[in-house]
This record gives sequence, C-alpha cells and structure tokens, in this order.
Amino acid sequence: MSAQPYSIEQFGEPEGFDYELYFDEEVAWDEEARVAEFVRQLQVTEGITEAIHEDREKVLVNAPDLTADQFRQLVAQIWQHSANPH
Repeated sequence: MSAQPYSIEQFGEPEGFDYELYFDEEVAWDEEARVAEFVRQLQVTEGITEAIHEDREKVLVNAPDLTADQFRQLVAQIWQHSANPH
C-alpha cells in the first residue's frame, strides 16, 4: 500500500465538483468500511456542501468556501478520525 492512501485533484468550474479524492485500489478494497465511514463524515462536515462516493475508489466533493490547503487538512483529519469514529 502507498504511504498516502488517497490523492486529491482540484477541479475548476466546468467539472461540477471542486475536488476528486481517489483512493489507492488496495485501500478501497481492504478498508472499504473505513472509506464508507470517511465519506459519511465528509457529508456532515461544515464547509463541505456535497460528497458523493461515486465508485469504490472515487469520491467527488464540493467545498466552495474552503481553500485547497484547508480542504487537504480537513480531509487528512477526517481520514484519521474514520479509523476510530467513536
């Protein structure tokens, strides 16, 4: 497994979403429940207006009021929390 379990791509206006998170294939399969919990947490996080788990490895996100750095930091925090959500 790679050191970072996901990559983040920032989109412009034409794409319809601000960001795409793409999970490493091994993570997406081996930690499927954690990825699902991660998406659930994204969906209720302030600053994120939409998070869609489009397929096993891909999550589309709108976060119009967050800078790219704020979004990356938030994603890292949520990913850590998703390992032990309670």
